[in-house]
Amino acid sequence: MATTSFTAPKLSSPTFQTLCRNLPLSLPIPKALSSFSFHLSPFLSRFHLHHHPRRLFAVRAESENGGEPLRHYDFDLFTIGAGSGGVRASRFAANFGASVAVCELPFSTISSETTGGVGGTCVLRGCVPKKLMVYASKYSHEFDESNGFGWKYDTEPKHDWSTLMANKNAELQRLTGIYKNILNKAGVTLIEGRGKIVDPHTVDVDGKLYTARHILISVGGRPFILDIPGSEYAIDSDAALDLPSKPEKIAIVGGGYIALEFAGIFNGLTTEVHVFIRQKKVLRGFDEEIRDFVGEQMALRGIQFHTEESPQAIVKSADGSLSLKTNKGSIEGFSHIMFATGRRPNTKNLGLESVGVKINKNGAIEVDEYSRTTVPSIWAVGDVTDRINLTPVALMEGAALAKTLFQNEPTKPDYR
Repeated sequence: MATTSFTAPKLSSPTFQTLCRNLPLSLPIPKALSSFSFHLSPFLSRFHLHHHPRRLFAVRAESENGGEPLRHYDFDLFTIGAGSGGVRASRFAANFGASVAVCELPFSTISSETTGGVGGTCVLRGCVPKKLMVYASKYSHEFDESNGFGWKYDTEPKHDWSTLMANKNAELQRLTGIYKNILNKAGVTLIEGRGKIVDPHTVDVDGKLYTARHILISVGGRPFILDIPGSEYAIDSDAALDLPSKPEKIAIVGGGYIALEFAGIFNGLTTEVHVFIRQKKVLRGFDEEIRDFVGEQMALRGIQFHTEESPQAIVKSADGSLSLKTNKGSIEGFSHIMFATGRRPNTKNLGLESVGVKINKNGAIEVDEYSRTTVPSIWAVGDVTDRINLTPVALMEGAALAKTLFQNEPTKPDYR
């Protein structure tokens, strides 16, 4: 990959004159040009300019050797994906003076090739709805414990699933509206539709072309379901957060923290929960004492663990119930079978290979230490790069990229 230079652009007199002719009369002089101010006093006094830095980046089209003519782009930055990393990078870039657009699919609680929503995984089908369901699940345990403190109930408390889902979805609608407002206030253009890269500086959104000096890919990842016979009957974490009815008996395949979070949620909502893991213990990679303690405490709550079992097939019975076949046998009578077996970068059908963006065997976009891909004008942050897949990390990567591109301050993501 060619070495990237982030030195401030050199403004020759003809270049600056060309820039001034293209500027609206309400433009102030950027701080980067303050040293030229004594040359500009006649110009300023004549036109009474006020600074608006958003057009400054037009001069960056001029190559360092001066051989390439100025090229006009619709935007300085075009971001595909309005999740945590994309929104942060776009908002910061706009605040730094860049002209920015973001494209995102229409809102839905469950992601697909045609649906998504401003806010991304964490806000719409991750951290936020999961926490709301965790809160809902805690009450059953508190009702039980309250008896020892003198609380008596004439009837057993009952949970209404439809009320939980309706209120959860109303909150998601409120939050996606807030994110749209954040972008709007920053001056970011929000475009609804599916973005696909046509060339290193062009994005196609449902048939309309937009050009940009830089393109940012921040489309995140999606849940992965193992390809076994009957996998079409399984659900993933997206669907588990928006089921039409509460599971009566659920099998959860996976032993990571997502699997265990859902096991705790459904257990608290009085569902019979079975967890199937390939290992002897849950939470592979965590501290051994934590692994032991979490497994023991969840078992005491009534969650049934099936260790060293790998799923082989799902069978649907005539009555609609599901059976899970593993290397140790079959268990019948599940209303739902959920796979929490990991997530994969959402890089399909983005046009990446056709423009030369390198993708690894897991589908993740390969980037350098500044989040630049193998195409110099295309960048990527967040789960789509499969570095450290956490919301705060995506936020940090997005902020670092905005500084690199639009503050002349090359900034590497800091994972310490």
